[in-house]
Amino acid sequence: MGRRANFRIQRELARANELHERAEVMRRAAMTPQQRAEADHVLHVRHVRETGETEARQRANQILVLGFIAGLIVASLTSMGWLFFVVLAGAAAWAWSAKRARILALSEELENMPTPWDEKRPASEA
Repeated sequence: MGRRANFRIQRELARANELHERAEVMRRAAMTPQQRAEADHVLHVRHVRETGETEARQRANQILVLGFIAGLIVASLTSMGWLFFVVLAGAAAWAWSAKRARILALSEELENMPTPWDEKRPASEA
């Protein structure tokens, strides 16, 4: 497969994406406003969840890197090299707990998010 084949594949993928976008626009045009609001809500929830999970992973990775560097510093300043592993284990536990805390906060945030189908419900049912 040379450059020409790769270019042809990229062109076919671009065409498929264009057709998919056109079909999505047509599908959304056929929706009622209530269905469109529900679909938008689902997409928003997915975006918020993915963003929150990404932030949680990044924060956990930052904590692990910080623990690794702190472990190296502690091990180099003392004559006890095994302290590196203790510091790294502490950083791993801290990273895990920080990630879990963010995921739990995200779950609660998503649970309390208003939904379009609940807004139409009378106050007596709530």
